[in-house]
Amino acid sequence: MGSVLVLPEELCIRSASGATDGGTIRLYTADQHDRPHVIDLVQHVQETARPDQIPGRLYYDHVLIEVRSATEKRLLELLRQAPVKPSHFEGSPLLPPEPALAPGAAELDLRAVVDEVVSFVESDEYARVAKGS
Repeated sequence: MGSVLVLPEELCIRSASGATDGGTIRLYTADQHDRPHVIDLVQHVQETARPDQIPGRLYYDHVLIEVRSATEKRLLELLRQAPVKPSHFEGSPLLPPEPALAPGAAELDLRAVVDEVVSFVESDEYARVAKGS
């Protein structure tokens, strides 16, 4: 029997990256104790090159989140409420440091990426794609 996934009380969005596979998005977050966590929304157009991930599915710290589960609902709630505090994480950031950006621009861009992930996971299309995988 597998272990139970425990989500943190709070998350803070730190960075995001996109894979070159056609749409996988990784959110780099930190919990209330500043411990790092990753959230992956795996692209759903083609078979993924990663054998440990199912196309069209949501993962928290590399653990598959069941579609329309209480865990998924809580994770989306955490993402909606999470403040955005950009900082560097390893990976290919969608939002590279841009000194020319107006104050707050990086936060707005990261918030848009997070909102896109939440909207897609809440959509009927996500449920259809995820349940078909």
